[in-house]
Amino acid sequence: MNKFYFLEDFKGKVFWKAMDYGSSSFLCEVLERRKPKDIRMIFSEVKDQICMLMFDGYSSSVIIKLAKVCDGQQMNQLVSSVTANVNLLKALCLHPQGSESMQKFLPCLRTPEQITRMISVFSSLTVPFLKDEFGSGVIDYCFHVFPTEETQPIDDVITDNFLEIATNENGSYLLKVFYSKGFLLECRPRILSEIISNAHHLSHDRFGSHVLVFLIASSKMRDLVGGGIVARLTGAFASLSINRYASSVVLELMKQYKEEYIPQIVNEIISSPDFSRVLRDPYGKRVLKYAKKYSTETICEILNHQISLHSDHMHYA
Repeated sequence: MNKFYFLEDFKGKVFWKAMDYGSSSFLCEVLERRKPKDIRMIFSEVKDQICMLMFDGYSSSVIIKLAKVCDGQQMNQLVSSVTANVNLLKALCLHPQGSESMQKFLPCLRTPEQITRMISVFSSLTVPFLKDEFGSGVIDYCFHVFPTEETQPIDDVITDNFLEIATNENGSYLLKVFYSKGFLLECRPRILSEIISNAHHLSHDRFGSHVLVFLIASSKMRDLVGGGIVARLTGAFASLSINRYASSVVLELMKQYKEEYIPQIVNEIISSPDFSRVLRDPYGKRVLKYAKKYSTETICEILNHQISLHSDHMHYA
């Protein structure tokens, strides 16, 4: 133990001493000894300021060490302190050091009641968390360390706010991560309904279109969403083909569902009053080239014939 410090000298000063490098190391050494009297002394001076101390790298190490060695009743009080001020907890989890500290604190939870309390508060913050680089790390970590039944409130919030999350840069990335790791399965029927009902909006959005393309290409989701998305987008494939973001969704549908839906998609495009716009548009041209690539010989002949009818008064590359 560091011979330059004595715990008695820290009485009434633990909060401030915890934020000093040398003092925080000393406090961690004291806690490692697991003497109940010393733990009680440190606990009594920091228990009401847990969130504030977790903003700092040095003091957060003291809090994590305390969480590991305190008894069940003391841990209940730490959880109560962390969740007492929702705005402060939000600020903590959106902070680089705070997010890291919280992810180290979460595995220290020991009882279902403690986990339930943390998840309950996190569920009210899920949307802003998923839109943030550091906040999303906390939600992602919850999925990794807690049982599926415990994270259900977070699943429900994600489902209820799917469109808002999917059209956010960070949120869209996290949704793809969650699906690839098999999370959110308990809410899959509801989420599928959200995906399909919002397919048109998602297709036209920079980030939402990425989510749709990912799901259409995913072996876990492809057979579940394909038919519903095609049905929802029917009547709009020509206009979708000339949109920067939506055209990527049309391309992926043709790639993944060659036999099932390419005839329908191609027939709708060539029958559309907007077909000439598709021929002139750079994104539309790309859609038609993909249509040729993945279509049967018969569909290609029909498509080429329709293109040739327009060749007298426009150039098709």
